[in-house]
Amino acid sequence: MRERWQTPRPARSETLNPSRAALKMMEQENKLYPATAFVDVPRVEWPANPPSGLIRALRSRDFMVQVYEEEGGILRLSVHRCAYDGATGRWKDGISWDDLQHIKTLVGYGNMPAVEIYPPIADEVNVANIRHLFILPKAPAFMWTKRRDHDRPA
Repeated sequence: MRERWQTPRPARSETLNPSRAALKMMEQENKLYPATAFVDVPRVEWPANPPSGLIRALRSRDFMVQVYEEEGGILRLSVHRCAYDGATGRWKDGISWDDLQHIKTLVGYGNMPAVEIYPPIADEVNVANIRHLFILPKAPAFMWTKRRDHDRPA
């Protein structure tokens, strides 16, 4: 019988290593943002050389969302918590489907379909606890909807 995990789990990237002062500053900065809404981060606060395709950055007390333009009219929302997990040395994990759906709505894409991609192992990139939602210009044919679900077998 085959073992459930024959392929070893991928190595995680290097851990973050913030100082105590940096963690304290992050906690204080988080308090400046609303808990139930997102605000745009002004471009003057972005890094001097932002990542390619970055068109928008938004913050709430608990989350950072970066919006990237991708090919074919697709947008990518990269979402991570604004909290450090000292046990793992990474951004705090645990962003649920409900969190992502709510965040997608709060940042202005609630009426758009979105997907997450789980790549082949050879293309896996696991650098941080970041979730990526790809906002699609139109719904894919395989998307379930309230209108079509009644036709699906149980």
